[in-house]
Amino acid sequence: GELAQYNTWYVSGIVLKEDFRSSSKRNPIQQLLSQGITIWLESGSIVFPVKILALATSTEGERLLRRFSFIRTQEAAQMVEGYPLYVLRASSREDLISILKKRYLC
Repeated sequence: GELAQYNTWYVSGIVLKEDFRSSSKRNPIQQLLSQGITIWLESGSIVFPVKILALATSTEGERLLRRFSFIRTQEAAQMVEGYPLYVLRASSREDLISILKKRYLC
């Protein structure tokens, strides 16, 4: 069958124990995101322009989202979950790849 195509995506549940964060030469979060996003891009399910949304459920998570060019779009008090909402926007496949390359993900 045909793959469904979407222009809004939500990323959640990325948790990495402290032990793993400091024991690798290559940043494991970068490796996880790089492989995941590569598969995602190859799936043909992304429609551009695209929005990728994520909640910052911890201080570390908020730093990570900012580091990967996400921008806060809703404050925690505005959200039912009580966490700020972040968004990353890309107008085209090339734009998304460019953003990711700046962060060494692709």
